[in-house]
Amino acid sequence: MLVAPRRPVLPRPVAFATLSAVLVASLIGASVLGGPLTGRLRPFPAVLAGNGLLALGTTVAVVSIGLGATVPFLLGSVIAGTGFGAVFAGGLRLLLGGADQDARGGLLSAGFLVAYLGSAVPTFVAGRLTPGWGCGA
Repeated sequence: MLVAPRRPVLPRPVAFATLSAVLVASLIGASVLGGPLTGRLRPFPAVLAGNGLLALGTTVAVVSIGLGATVPFLLGSVIAGTGFGAVFAGGLRLLLGGADQDARGGLLSAGFLVAYLGSAVPTFVAGRLTPGWGCGA
């Protein structure tokens, strides 16, 4: 008698880790699409289009969390990632477009410093405030 093979069931932490990895990959992986999709636009309209995609993707992801829907959540992450890539590529073109060749290295370094601080500082503050709001693990 033949018995159909059982589908493997992942332990909960492994399934969560796998879903987390897919989420990050969908967000970051899709960011490579944003630059080419908006490459024919001037830099400022590319940034605006990217911000629109980023807002749309974030909205889809947040609503999907509320509904407990995984596939739309990942779709929202792909949309947001594409928007992020468009904003990043358009922002670099805005930043470096009028700069002299000799000044581009320093300008790019300053731009990355501001970008990383703009991401790190709010994350650090939110992490410090989380235990006081009852969201600690």
